[in-house]
Amino acid sequence: MNYSQYLNKVRGCWLGKNIGGTLGAPLESHRGVFDVDYYLHDTSKGVLPNDDLDLQLAWLNAVENYGNKVNAEILGNYWLLSVTPYWSEYGQGKANMEYGILPPASGRYKNQFSESCGCFIRSEIWACLAPGRPSIAVKYAFEDACVDHSDEGIYAELFCAAVQSAAFAESDRDTLIDIGLSYIPEDCALAGAIKLVRDCYHAGDDWKTARKKLLCAYPDTFGLAVGPVEEGIPEAKLGYDAPCNVGIVILGWMYGENDFSKSICIAAACGEDADCTAGTLAAILGIILEPEGIDEKWKAPIGDEIKTCSLDVTGSIYISPNVTNLTRRVAKAMIGFMGQYVNIDDNGVIIINTAQKDDLYNKKARLSNIEYANAFPYMYGKKLIAKQNGLFFDVFMSCDSDITIKEGEQKDIELLFMNNFHHPYWVKINWDLPEEWEGVREQSINVTQFNSGSKHTYAKSSFIPHGLKQSKYELTAQITINGFISKMYVPLTFVVE
Repeated sequence: MNYSQYLNKVRGCWLGKNIGGTLGAPLESHRGVFDVDYYLHDTSKGVLPNDDLDLQLAWLNAVENYGNKVNAEILGNYWLLSVTPYWSEYGQGKANMEYGILPPASGRYKNQFSESCGCFIRSEIWACLAPGRPSIAVKYAFEDACVDHSDEGIYAELFCAAVQSAAFAESDRDTLIDIGLSYIPEDCALAGAIKLVRDCYHAGDDWKTARKKLLCAYPDTFGLAVGPVEEGIPEAKLGYDAPCNVGIVILGWMYGENDFSKSICIAAACGEDADCTAGTLAAILGIILEPEGIDEKWKAPIGDEIKTCSLDVTGSIYISPNVTNLTRRVAKAMIGFMGQYVNIDDNGVIIINTAQKDDLYNKKARLSNIEYANAFPYMYGKKLIAKQNGLFFDVFMSCDSDITIKEGEQKDIELLFMNNFHHPYWVKINWDLPEEWEGVREQSINVTQFNSGSKHTYAKSSFIPHGLKQSKYELTAQITINGFISKMYVPLTFVVE
C-alpha cells in the first residue's frame, strides 16, 4: 500500500468516526427501535463532541513522545494528565491509578464497569498506526484497554482493533469479522454475540428481530439510562455492555450490506450505546470505502472540525482541531511506529508492507506479538496484577486471586517471561518484602531463548503477609539479567482486605 492510499484511508477512518458518533449521540442510552435515516440533531451546530474520539487524541500525544515504546503505564499517566471525566469505568480506572494501583489491575479492581464500552471505542488509533498489521494493533490495544477495563471489555477492543487494522489490507466483510474473532477467545461472550448476529442474518431474520435476540441473549444496561424498559429483555448486570454493543456494530454491518448510510443508520437505530456503535462501524467503513465512498450528505453538515468534551484543554496535550490535522499527525507517527514495515522505493515513494491475507489472522500455534492477547495467564482465568515491558523480555505477574491480601494468608504469584531475543538468560529476582513477611526474597531462573520452541518461561513465588498495619502495600520486584547492565523494576500494589 502506498502512502497516499494509506492517508486516504486514515482520513476516511476519522471522518467516519466523527459522522457515526454525531449520528448516534442523540440516541445514546435510549432503548428501542428508532427511525433513523439522517442526523437527528440541529445540523447548524456542526459536529457534536464525542469522548470516543477525544480519548484517542490523548493517546496520540503519548505515541508522538514515546513511539512504539508506549505501554499501559505511559497511557495511564496520560489518562491522569488529560482525561477529565470521572464517570463509570473512566472514573474507577482513574481512582485506582490515583490510589497507586497500576494497569492492568487498575482496569479490573473494584470496577463494575470494566466490561463496558469505554475502550473498544478508542481502537482506531492503533489500527491507523499499524495498518494491515493486526497483530501489532492488538498488542497496543491491550495496553490501552487494561488501563480501565478487563475481560469482555478488553476483548471488545482487541476485536475492533484487529478488524480495523486488517481493513487497510482487506475489504471483505466476513473475512474481516473472522480475522477479528481470531484475536479473542472462542468461548467469550463477545464472540458469542457476534456469532448470534451472523446466524440471524444468514437465517433470514430481519435486523429488528436480530436486535431483540441479541439483547435477550447478551443483555446490557446501557439502554436503560433513558429507557424505556422493553418487555422480554432480561435484567442485565450493571456495566456488562461490551458484548451487546459490539454485536450491534456487527448487526449494522451485516444488515447494511456494506452500504455506509444504511449500515450506520441501522446501528444507530438500535439505540443502547448508539454513538459508540455507529461511530465504530462508520470508522471501519471509512477505512474500507475511503472518503470518496461516504455520501456528501454526511460530510457537508459537520465539515472537518473536531469538538472535544472530555479532555483538559489547558495545554497539557496538543489537541487536533480538525480531521485533516489529525490525519497528518497519525500518518507521521505511523512511519516510526511501524519501523521495518515501512520502506521507501527507488522513486522516493513511501510503501507500507501490510500482511498477506493469511497472515492477517491470529495463528495461535505460531509465536508472535499477539501472545499478549492469547498466551499469557490473564486469558486463562488468572488475574494479571502487574506487567513490565523491557528490552530483553516482557514480564507478566498473575495470581488466582486479585490484588487483595489478608493477614497470614499465602499469596502465590506466577511470573511469565516473554523473551524478545534468540538468547537465553540467567535472571535474578529480588523481592522487597516487608521485614515481617515470610517468603522467598531472592530467586534465580533461566529464561529460555526465543527459538527454543516457546519463548515463555514460567516461575513461581509466594509470600505470607504479617503485621498488616497499612491499607495497602507497594512492593517492587527488581530483576537483574546476568551479563548485562539493564535492570527491570516491576511495581506491585496490594490492598489489605
